[in-house]
Amino acid sequence: MNKSLSRRISVLAIMVALLVVGKLALTMIPNVEVVSILCAIFSFAFGFICVIPTTLFCLILGIYWGFNVWVIAYLLHFNLLCVVFALLGKKKIDNPIIVALIATVLTFGFGVLDGVLVTVLLGFETFIQRFLAYYLNGVVFVIVHIVSNFVIFLTVFKPLSMLITNLKEKIKL
Repeated sequence: MNKSLSRRISVLAIMVALLVVGKLALTMIPNVEVVSILCAIFSFAFGFICVIPTTLFCLILGIYWGFNVWVIAYLLHFNLLCVVFALLGKKKIDNPIIVALIATVLTFGFGVLDGVLVTVLLGFETFIQRFLAYYLNGVVFVIVHIVSNFVIFLTVFKPLSMLITNLKEKIKL
């Protein structure tokens, strides 16, 4: 195995570990998480390859907590987040307000996606009523999730993405 491939595998493994540890470290605070910012920063710096550690992270959590509909929501949401931020990285768009607004829209989308997936499993007969009941029941958690991600992205995305980009250049990936 050549040195470059070994470095890439090592970096991807570190990303998976940081995602898992970051998620588990904040489980006691409902809907405040660092996974979104980590996925965004990794994808911004390293590009589309970050879909690999993100997918592994989702599968590891499925093994840890048991597979359910949330795993589908995680796979769709976090991989979409990776693709969006990889595109922003290619275009070198790192304005804190733009980045925070994009993260906010994606976070809101996650709440809707999760609600739709759960509601679909319950049946289509009364989809709208069930979706609204499910979504509105957790609206406080959705608001906390959206606000916390907005603040996190607004404050730390730019400095952390610069740090990770500099590290990437130093290890010559």
